[in-house]
Amino acid sequence: MIVVLMGAAGALGWPFIDADDLHPQGNVDKMGRGIPLTDEDRAPWLARVHERIEQVSRRGSAVLACSALRPHYRDAIAAGVADVRWVLLAALEPPADALVVAADRPVPAIVEAIRQAVGAP
Repeated sequence: MIVVLMGAAGALGWPFIDADDLHPQGNVDKMGRGIPLTDEDRAPWLARVHERIEQVSRRGSAVLACSALRPHYRDAIAAGVADVRWVLLAALEPPADALVVAADRPVPAIVEAIRQAVGAP
């Protein structure tokens, strides 16, 4: 199972992947200059994120922190990966099947709500 955590990062005791670490250098440079990324800029990043979760999902579970603000970004990331769960902790275009967790709760309560919802031990 891959849990995609959008918004503040959390932990379930699984490997953690920060999607921001997967941006090509050109994107990092552009963002560093305060220039917003286009969908074209994001395409190679989305491909890298998708490749990483595909690799990790073959070995087990992980938590991915990722902005994935638009539905077509989420579709690109999760394409063909068997078990992806979206957890929403921030205001964005929410996926219809997302678990929405109130971020104003204590962190342990948030983690426990996620654990229960995804059936994690």
